Amino acid sequence: MVKVDYPYVQAVKSKGRLYCYYRRDGQSLKIEGEFASTEWKRNYDRIHASFDGEQPKGEPAPGSIADALREYKRSDDYLSLKPKTRKGYLRYISVLGEGEVIKEGDKIIRRVPSLGDLPMASLTPKVIKKLRSEFAGEPGTPHYRPSAANGLVTFCNLLVTWHNSDKIKKLKTGEGHRPAEEDEIVQFRKRHRIGDLKRTAFELALNTGQRGQDVFAMRRNDIRDNEIRIVQEKTGTRVWIPMPADLKVAIAHLMDRVGPLLTTPSGGAMKEDYFRHMMREAYEEADLPKDFTTHGLRYTAATRVYEIYKSLNYPDRIAWEAVADITGHATMQMAKKYSDQRRRAQITVAHLDAALGTTVKPKA
Repeated sequence: MVKVDYPYVQAVKSKGRLYCYYRRDGQSLKIEGEFASTEWKRNYDRIHASFDGEQPKGEPAPGSIADALREYKRSDDYLSLKPKTRKGYLRYISVLGEGEVIKEGDKIIRRVPSLGDLPMASLTPKVIKKLRSEFAGEPGTPHYRPSAANGLVTFCNLLVTWHNSDKIKKLKTGEGHRPAEEDEIVQFRKRHRIGDLKRTAFELALNTGQRGQDVFAMRRNDIRDNEIRIVQEKTGTRVWIPMPADLKVAIAHLMDRVGPLLTTPSGGAMKEDYFRHMMREAYEEADLPKDFTTHGLRYTAATRVYEIYKSLNYPDRIAWEAVADITGHATMQMAKKYSDQRRRAQITVAHLDAALGTTVKPKA
């Protein structure tokens, strides 16, 4: 059973497809259409309204402003906003969809017309400009509100961009992962000794630069000729990773094992949730910051590979290609950004030292 955040809806996944049913008062009605599509939502609204003894409200015409407003309110872009922002947007959604009447006592001062029935294509800059004037009112009057009108313009532009966007942007998730610092690695190793399950998992993640899902999937027969051979779950990419001394020491006790390198204390197969919770617990036990993550170890591994190649006087291009071969291009870019930041910091410190009379210079 799959959780779906619509009242009375239960979803079942079968053969890669999601089937939704409206189950209420002993009835089970299939909701036609691809889940969360416009067709699906309309069918859901129709069924839901019929059970409440209501007739479904007039459906907005496909492609209309009212239709776009309804879909926007259900989108991740809207639902991921802060409550205060959503509340502000609701005001403009109401104005566009239903219009607005401004009164002074019983006297109607002016009306802002509803645009809900118009096609989205009609929400042109000229129309938005006219709507802005009607919403703002007359300058010099008690009901003049330029700030609110500017907010309406902002929302209209947002709606048009959202409706016409061909490129799907990722939702904001915060600052993302960061590389682990060397002193944090030392701190972890002091808390978790060689042979401990958490230490073994940590060393595998750090020294291979792989995602967590690839770390707990590693098996003994993946290790050959001092290499760990992996087919990455996410990308399907096959990589061959030389085993550094730290990793050889950390997994020496597993060399006689058959099957997965990492198992639960009871000997069972390790799953993603178990691995994730185990590592979070391990970082907390080592008193590491909350932003210390297993994924961040990928960036640390990438940075280490780069620095090793540079210490051997390889050019930048070759060093970063080596990183990409092991961790992938996205991780390489993050590691490059981190290395550049650290390099600039070193140069800044060197200039400060020079200004204070020292002779320390940054490494070439």
